[in-house]
Amino acid sequence: RNLLVITSQFQIARTQAIYAWVFGLTPRPAGREYRLRFQAVPDDCLDPKVLALRQAKEAESLRKLEGGPLMHMQTLAEAHEFIWHRHGGYSVRGVLSKQPLDSKLADTY
Repeated sequence: RNLLVITSQFQIARTQAIYAWVFGLTPRPAGREYRLRFQAVPDDCLDPKVLALRQAKEAESLRKLEGGPLMHMQTLAEAHEFIWHRHGGYSVRGVLSKQPLDSKLADTY
């Protein structure tokens, strides 16, 4: 199967890292090979100040992703347990303890 992932230019590096990791987890569906391709949409529609804020947030998120526990997990079961029980963005405890975004960054959404 061929998969084309389209996202903003400022998000492409983290998107590629996440998809490569997810599609490398085991077990893999028998007889199903996935070929990932990525296409970035230009960020030229964003105000330069907004873009700078988003790029900084993405760079920090990629750094945390690469240095965190998630990328060391090799099975779907490990990833599932982490995401739904321990991840700050998806677990009940994480969602309830979320801190508000910096107001300048929040204004870009």
